[in-house]
Amino acid sequence: MIDAVETGSGPGAILYACPPCARTYALSPLAPDWLREDSQLDGWRIDRVPAKSVRLEAEGHIAVPLWLLRDNQHLADLDLTLSPSEAETLHAQLGRALEEGTRGARPA
Repeated sequence: MIDAVETGSGPGAILYACPPCARTYALSPLAPDWLREDSQLDGWRIDRVPAKSVRLEAEGHIAVPLWLLRDNQHLADLDLTLSPSEAETLHAQLGRALEEGTRGARPA
């Protein structure tokens, strides 16, 4: 998620948007100049940290270690923290996606 200050909406007003939505917003005449520059959004990536395992945290929360990169340069280590119900939902969605991919890859 990125934050984009909404012009003309009062002090401190911020919109949060994923990069594709921000790119769409950047094309509008209401977008601030800094957001219109493609260089602000290009080159960002979030990856799992290969050497770190998903871990169980306090109160049953699940932490997924991530790297924040820009232009393939490491900027920060992050955790995606999921509640037990969010982790269960993601697990089910990943299972369905893998199952669909396996079905599509089978010869007829």
